[in-house]
Amino acid sequence: MDAGIYASYLRCELKNRGFSLALIAEEVGVSTSLVGKTLKRQRNNKEIQEYVAAKLGVEPPQLWSLNFRGTLESIEVEEDGGDQRKAS
Repeated sequence: MDAGIYASYLRCELKNRGFSLALIAEEVGVSTSLVGKTLKRQRNNKEIQEYVAAKLGVEPPQLWSLNFRGTLESIEVEEDGGDQRKAS
């Protein structure tokens, strides 16, 4: 998967859960640019990676592998913002 498409997919998943790049940058204490570059895998920032993985309900190694999409699709976001995992 192309890094730009991968980053777009991550941004959509984050947006669906109420997180923007600006919010992530503010909460982690870094620039929005660094968050974007980390999502595109142009930069390596462990704190951002861990934060994003936590918000998407996966472990960082799952998130940053190219085979994470099925994991994210198995998570439904309830109206109250909690995660409801589907039975596999």
